[in-house]
Amino acid sequence: MKKAILILTLVGILLAGCGKVKDGSSETTVAKSMTENDYNEDVEKLTDKSVYQTIVEDFDSDNNKEAFVLTRKEKDNEAVEDEFELWFSNGDKTEKIVSDFIADSNTSITLFESGKDKYVLFNKAQTAQNDEMEAKIYGVSSEKPVELFSKSRMNIFVEKGELYTYDYTYFVLELKSKDWMSQSEQKYHLKWDNENKKCSDYKANVMSEKEFNKISNSKDVKKNIEDALKKEYSDGIKNVKYTYLTREDSTLDINTVVTDSEGTKYKNYVTVSYEDGKLGTDVELKEGNKKASVISGSSINLKTTKEVKEKLSIPNPEEITEDVNVIIHKCEYKEGQKTLYCTKNEPTYDLKFLGFKNKVYITNFALGNITGENESLALVIKEKDEESDNYTYLAVLDYHNKKSYVTKTDILAGQGRDEQLNLCDVTGDGKDELILSSEPNTTIDWNLYGFEDGALKQIYSNVEKQDLESEGFKTELLDDYKVKVTGNNFSQTISLLDLGVKKDDLEYKNPKDLDKSDNQNARVYKNGKLLKKYKNQSNVVEIKALMAKDWDKGFADYDYFKNIDMDEGICTPLRIDLGDAEIGTLNIYLKYDKANDGLMISRVEVS
Repeated sequence: MKKAILILTLVGILLAGCGKVKDGSSETTVAKSMTENDYNEDVEKLTDKSVYQTIVEDFDSDNNKEAFVLTRKEKDNEAVEDEFELWFSNGDKTEKIVSDFIADSNTSITLFESGKDKYVLFNKAQTAQNDEMEAKIYGVSSEKPVELFSKSRMNIFVEKGELYTYDYTYFVLELKSKDWMSQSEQKYHLKWDNENKKCSDYKANVMSEKEFNKISNSKDVKKNIEDALKKEYSDGIKNVKYTYLTREDSTLDINTVVTDSEGTKYKNYVTVSYEDGKLGTDVELKEGNKKASVISGSSINLKTTKEVKEKLSIPNPEEITEDVNVIIHKCEYKEGQKTLYCTKNEPTYDLKFLGFKNKVYITNFALGNITGENESLALVIKEKDEESDNYTYLAVLDYHNKKSYVTKTDILAGQGRDEQLNLCDVTGDGKDELILSSEPNTTIDWNLYGFEDGALKQIYSNVEKQDLESEGFKTELLDDYKVKVTGNNFSQTISLLDLGVKKDDLEYKNPKDLDKSDNQNARVYKNGKLLKKYKNQSNVVEIKALMAKDWDKGFADYDYFKNIDMDEGICTPLRIDLGDAEIGTLNIYLKYDKANDGLMISRVEVS
């Protein structure tokens, strides 16, 4: 009997060495006695690479430890790039879970703990952000590795027990190239749901300028930011645009777009605490702008190219699962170019998902926070037909929510020169509105669109609303070389002499004594008194429609919708003509009126 008992004891010891022993119908787990070196040796038997990093823990709380092992071909090599593998072992079985890949020396595995649970962060690192960059989070269940999270173009790191990542964007808009340059990184706090084993963004909401100003110490924070910007851009600041994002981790991101004295734009951001209705006042200026999300939805990687032969791509938002790679041809007008018809030389795009049966031109595009949730792509679309009623279309591609929106505008498609597209938070709701203006010719037409209730909504059209045309303003000539301009609760009397007109050019002369180039229609005075036939006539001094400021080799330059400061309003200048000559400008400032849900004239001045 003693012999039988001894045999049973030995069997129990042997089973304990394997990890599990049965007791009747129940099963208990006994810890394995493997060391980190044991796991490393098991892995190196199966690969031609050397162990680089190892993490050994009881990940699934079964009293048995498991190991994640990162191998590297040349572990002692200081080269930037090398070959790596990722392995997993539970003591009984060793398997490769990430096959051979090339990455830089920052590739790593890191232990991440949440409560009593343990996980491994795996980062495939690259010197530059690209599709090969990757972050994964692994757990263990029943002694098997489980991939819980995966995201390309991202690495994740642990800081004070919390997860963070960096996003990479361009932050300098070169004036000459009109392309965003200079890569920068933005820091994001990530949320780990331990119960559901999920990694996500801390939810962000857009805060309007009005809401921000209501916070008790917002002026102090704004002043600190302004001081930091002045220090950073000591050469001079022309304009600063602010946008705000509140996050559920009790922080607030303040994005700024600075336009310097030379017209170059710079993106910066500040993250402050926001708790109990009060903001943190410590300000650290960082490069780039933060967006609502880096995990949910997709990031837009917009590339412009001058090469028509390059494969161009505008993906359908509904078909996107990860990051979006958009490649658009950027048309350039060159000095000495025989034709102004850029669009005739541009490639066409298949946008059937927007409802276009035939291929179309993309005459302009822009990125901005249009829907209020994340960065979206706006497109100005021209159908290939050259019909007289060929109106321009405006589309917004929301890759974050996998939706797209398109609307037909009041703007006739140009015959070659691009329509202009400018983004600005006109309404003060924290979202970018879209200002589309026509190909400049004798006049300029423009539309203002915003995103509301899941659709693009027209807020203003100077094509439809004629109060910015000559019908909205009247002129009356007065004695002493003066003209009175009235309209829209506006009245101003101006001296023609103050506008730069010479007295001698206003005085009547016998037509026989005049040169052919002389502005005869302006000679309406005799000794400063208005000639009788010109009294009560308004057609001598006329208000003409909005048009381009300058013309250079046939190309119009107009910047009325760039760098808009909504405290001032949108300035739409109208020409003041005296006879055959332009003598001044009627500057009309438009601001958004919430009560009327539209643009209203806030100020008028003559210059």
